[in-house]
Order: sequence, then C-alpha cells, then structure tokens
Amino acid sequence: SKVEGLARLTKLQVLHLSSNLITCLEGAGLEKLSKLWHLSLENNSLSNLLGLQIPSLVEVYVGNNNIRSSHDVFMLKSLPSLLILDMYGNPIVDNMSAYRSFVIYHLKSLRALDGTVIESAEVATA
Repeated sequence: SKVEGLARLTKLQVLHLSSNLITCLEGAGLEKLSKLWHLSLENNSLSNLLGLQIPSLVEVYVGNNNIRSSHDVFMLKSLPSLLILDMYGNPIVDNMSAYRSFVIYHLKSLRALDGTVIESAEVATA
C-alpha cells in the first residue's frame, strides 16, 4: 500500500506510520514536509527508501521492513541533520558484511544506529 496526501501538511514535525503495510514512499509528498524531523516507518513492507529525501529529518526509524540494498544508505546522505537511524530487522543488517561500519562511514552526522550510540572509536575505524 502507498502513502498519499501528505504534501499539504507542511507544518508537520513528527509522523508515525508504523505497522501500516506500506510498501512505497514515492509520490507520498514527504519531500514537501520541510519541518518534519521525526519519521517512524517501522514494521511495514518497505523495500527501499525512495521518497525519503527530507533534509530536515533528525530521526528516522525504518526497522523491520524489507530494506536490502546499500543504495538505500547512500540515499540517506541527502539528510544532513540525521542523528538517529534505526534499520534493525531489515535484511541489509544481517546480509551485509560490516554493515555498521559501512553506515557510520557514509552517514557522518549519525550519533546512534539501531539503538546503540556510535562511539568515537567506531567513527575512526569506519
């Protein structure tokens, strides 16, 4: 199922869409939500993060979906304020060797990943 009709909610700051069988974010209008800083999409059926390019995001929770590709991590590079990312429970976490180091290396602004604080030693070795 798709998310639609959000583009007019321009003052929205926090959005919880967990457990809604969402498969796609493209065309949802999320990019218009310039004040959105917290987005929870846990326990859906997302296979990618297309449509999630919202520069104001600070916290993104996409755990327990079907995200498999490192390309989705690259797409999050467009989120300069991203501090907290939760992808736990997605195939990418278990199937990608050095997943944690890979994410930390590519998303320099992160301070917590999958519920665990990122230590300075991890940043240095990523």
